[in-house]
Amino acid sequence: MTTLESRDTIKRRAHTTGEGSGVVAKKGFSGAWRLLREAVAAALVALCVASGGLTAFSLVQWPAFTTSNVLRALTTVGQVASVALLVASALMQRRATETASSGQAPRRTWVTKLLSWAGVSGLVTATLAIPLAATRLYIAGLEPEQQKRTGLLTALSDSPGLRDSTYPDLPSDTAAGWFWIGGRLANLAGVPAWELFKPFSVVSIAVAAAVAMVWWTKLGRSLWMTGAAVVTTVAAIVAAADDPPAVIALLMLGPALVTAWGAVRPQPVLSGWGPVVLIAASAVLCAGIDEHCFTLLAVSLVVMVVASVAAARMQSRKAFLSLKPLIVVMAVVAVSGAVMYGPYLLALITTPASERTDIGLSASERALPWPIDVSALGALGLVGLLWLVARVYRDRFAQAIALGVVATYVGWLLSVLAGTAAMTSLQAEQALRVLLAAAGIFASGELVRELASNIPSIPIQRVALALGVIATVAVVQEIPTDLRTPISAAYTDTDGYGDRADGYPPAAPTHFDQIDQAIRAARQGQPRDQTTVLTGDSAFFAYHPYPGFLSQSDRYSNRLADYNRRVRQLSAWANLPNSESLVDELDAGHWDAPEVFLLRETPTDYTLRIARDTQPSDLATRSYTTIRFPRALFDSDHFTTTSVGPFAVIARK
Repeated sequence: MTTLESRDTIKRRAHTTGEGSGVVAKKGFSGAWRLLREAVAAALVALCVASGGLTAFSLVQWPAFTTSNVLRALTTVGQVASVALLVASALMQRRATETASSGQAPRRTWVTKLLSWAGVSGLVTATLAIPLAATRLYIAGLEPEQQKRTGLLTALSDSPGLRDSTYPDLPSDTAAGWFWIGGRLANLAGVPAWELFKPFSVVSIAVAAAVAMVWWTKLGRSLWMTGAAVVTTVAAIVAAADDPPAVIALLMLGPALVTAWGAVRPQPVLSGWGPVVLIAASAVLCAGIDEHCFTLLAVSLVVMVVASVAAARMQSRKAFLSLKPLIVVMAVVAVSGAVMYGPYLLALITTPASERTDIGLSASERALPWPIDVSALGALGLVGLLWLVARVYRDRFAQAIALGVVATYVGWLLSVLAGTAAMTSLQAEQALRVLLAAAGIFASGELVRELASNIPSIPIQRVALALGVIATVAVVQEIPTDLRTPISAAYTDTDGYGDRADGYPPAAPTHFDQIDQAIRAARQGQPRDQTTVLTGDSAFFAYHPYPGFLSQSDRYSNRLADYNRRVRQLSAWANLPNSESLVDELDAGHWDAPEVFLLRETPTDYTLRIARDTQPSDLATRSYTTIRFPRALFDSDHFTTTSVGPFAVIARK
């Protein structure tokens, strides 16, 4: 990969991307400081737009998204209005560029920025908040993955100490920064954490989209930077809407890679310490909220350094690497990773393999992730891929994104070889979709520039803008349709107040509040975080911050929990002859024994249903095993039993 560019190449690239402006032209900390100021302003605008939209739609009793087309139509209206703001911003930006090229001072630049920030945050709000206006739950409701996220948010709302979402004595296997902030906000506001999950998700994604817009436009002032920000926002939502921390990290991925390559490559375009500050901040953010993007960012830095040194060797010239900034960036990455994942990784290394939960690899993990499909975003990604191949030797943006693509595959391969979940095929595919979507926008910009210079009689740029608007509206209005299944789950699952948003009879969670009261009465007010509960109805942990003895299944269990051994222990307890033997076994157990057994009640015994995820499987198919506890096992003065609906709340005295 060469780093020598002709003057004509630099001019062509500057015409397309707007290089030579914003952060690119700033040395030292001035560019980073300017970006930070605008990012704060953009975040405030997005906060107002998202929170205002959520509040406005909460004032009306809407029909369910699954039983009416009202919310579907309103979503489209909101999306079109947001795209209109983005178009107005683009037209004003183009006008300002023409004014500047004629030697006049540009006007209304802040109005242009405000419109772009409001437009992209409004697009996020309309796409995610309006379809969920009639439910308190977020996308995917209490599906297994979302149940684990909600449980972690609930646990961190009860206590600020980082912990696993289920097991009280284990370090978290998930980056918990986003959940910690949400949990603290829920605690401060005095609202249930599960209820805050939806508004916190929408607002945080909207804020991240606006900040990403600022970052992209600081890398170049052309309309294509704005387009890249919008398209990567849409791609991130399509790829990972049910996982808010992942969406936020994906939104920052593209500009972070471009900035990092500018700081790492020989003769960097981005000079001084500004890029170092930006990429270090990105590393801290990713380490705190999403372990998969953090892994990708760390691998990308290594790949960039290797590519830079290799390019210098191929040119028979000494590599010009700014060692001090590079050392600082690597140190920040290392420290961030050590702080967030050090306790978990240390425990994982020191725990014998026989005592770890083996989550296995699904059938989909055996094939390379491939983000190209039959869709508008898939076609844009294919165009972007072809552009990367064609321009990787001469274009800085193409080099940065191409190295990110390479790093994604390297990270996935290393993860598979190591047998870890550092980057599954799903997370790799999500990152590839976002990166290739950005590449597709840059490819479109270059194509438009070439056509405009060769066919001056046709207003190519206006035609391109019109086509871009039509394509954007067409793609975003289909997002609720693409997400119909996880959105439906938010309406069919029973929330923490015992309601189903679609109006149908609620399921077992309608009894959870009574169960919580029964546990607190039986345990005489003992704090929830000191009362370990054993249950097969793991949705209980999403609504109430009790630690659990067993997670919902082996696939979603902490690897340090030794899930299979715990199941064998439960089977052994169920076969004990009497209550005295059970008490002795609970006191002598390998783990902190449950103080409360929350079991299903039958006329002859109490049942605990254990979920197992069949591997390998493309869909993580579940199988279930039922463990039966004889009633006589709890018939003594050591336990109190309270019946709540179909449940038996059995608490140790």
